[in-house]
Amino acid sequence: MSSEYALDALKNQEIKVSKFNDLNDPFELMAMSLEDKLSRKVLVELKEKLNKKLRLLSCSKSWSSPLLWGHYADKHKGIALKLEVPDDHAVPVIYSPDRSSIDLHRLMRDRDDSAKQELFKMFVTKYEQ
Repeated sequence: MSSEYALDALKNQEIKVSKFNDLNDPFELMAMSLEDKLSRKVLVELKEKLNKKLRLLSCSKSWSSPLLWGHYADKHKGIALKLEVPDDHAVPVIYSPDRSSIDLHRLMRDRDDSAKQELFKMFVTKYEQ
């Protein structure tokens, strides 16, 4: 983060968490291929609901990526904060080489554990491009 925000975070012992709509990736939560217009509409509405209720803190296991510094650290002039996060409090992102299809109709209809796991996987998957 920029040094200004990093120093504020340390001083106040607070870290900014983001809404999904405030992230730099407009396709956040939209990594899958949705051929069907109704499914796309449902997913956009779901994203809006989640945007109102949930917040996200995105971290990296490595601080040494030039791309990370370029995008998130005030053009390589910022500061990286090291956080200790228990494994059960963090969810790794899945980078997918293709935009997998998802059957939202089935997920909404079945609502079983398998459907919930598939829906959650959708939330943590990003298209690697």
